[in-house]
Amino acid sequence: MIKLFFSRSFTFLAVTLLLTCCGVNNEKSGFKKPVFPVKENAEFTVISDELIGINVINDLFCGDNWICVYAYDAENQCYIHLFDKSGEKLFSALRSGRGPNEIKFPSTSSYNSESATLDIFDAIASKNITVHIDSLLLSDGKHGISSINELDSYPEKIKIWPGHRLEGRAERKDGQKRLTLLNDFGDTLSTYDSFPEIENKALLPRLYTWFSGFELSPDHTRLATTSSAGEILETFSLGEQISSLAIGYFIEPDVDLKEGYFPFDYNERSVYGFSDLFVDNSLIYTAHDDVTPVRSNKKGNHKVAIYDWNCNPVKEIQTDYRIERICVESDSDKMFAVVRDNDSSTYLAHIKLNISK
Repeated sequence: MIKLFFSRSFTFLAVTLLLTCCGVNNEKSGFKKPVFPVKENAEFTVISDELIGINVINDLFCGDNWICVYAYDAENQCYIHLFDKSGEKLFSALRSGRGPNEIKFPSTSSYNSESATLDIFDAIASKNITVHIDSLLLSDGKHGISSINELDSYPEKIKIWPGHRLEGRAERKDGQKRLTLLNDFGDTLSTYDSFPEIENKALLPRLYTWFSGFELSPDHTRLATTSSAGEILETFSLGEQISSLAIGYFIEPDVDLKEGYFPFDYNERSVYGFSDLFVDNSLIYTAHDDVTPVRSNKKGNHKVAIYDWNCNPVKEIQTDYRIERICVESDSDKMFAVVRDNDSSTYLAHIKLNISK
């Protein structure tokens, strides 16, 4: 789940709120890079051995005394990898397969930090795998995985919390909406069906398929999304009606349309943009690169950009590693991340954020 940032006095907050980069632009395209009131450099502290065998990282989660990397490991054919906070690996779980408590084709996932449960949806097998991380830890990985056959079809994005399910769809049909909030019985509570206003409308809804960011605030009242090309940040309120809070038009998507699973091709002008998204109740954290072309020989995604829920820029951090996935531990003011070095070797690491909330 790509899903890797501060001291704010009243003066600092006032400066932030005066910025006009959230959908308020003076360029013809309607896009304008954010102006961060604070920019810093930071070096990651690597805490793990090389994560050998793990290539595509789906998401990263942190608990009180553990770190969970959700990624396929070609060596042990498992998807869940648990570490302690020092970076020592504990065990791997959730094998790839077609058995009752195995998964073959994970499509989307939903993590609930209150219950420390990860729901992973297998679109091909039409089943939902639930990973109970605390139970896995108590049993050294032997117990804590359950599965049920649930839905006939799956949207690109799903978030689940007690009594609710939020579905996100880019490709819609038969009256489906971009966002749909349902209760446990499948009754629709509210919907939202607008996309950001961009000049190249043919890119919509392709910017919001499997590869875009989609994160729910821990208090379940707000949603943040990021585009999978360029940099468009959106926030929503999830009250009685789903409503738009703010839109940040930062970098115009510059990609070439194509058919198939990957909805577009990068060209020589395409930059990396957002690579991961994490939110808490106060701030939005993104791993991003607003400069490096994807097709250049340079390897991007070395920066962290932080925004408030009104899409106002708060802080940008230039780091020394390529950032794959992020997870913020607000109580310790620390960001954990899956990072890559210049040789593309993968590690767990962390940096201090220096934020007071």
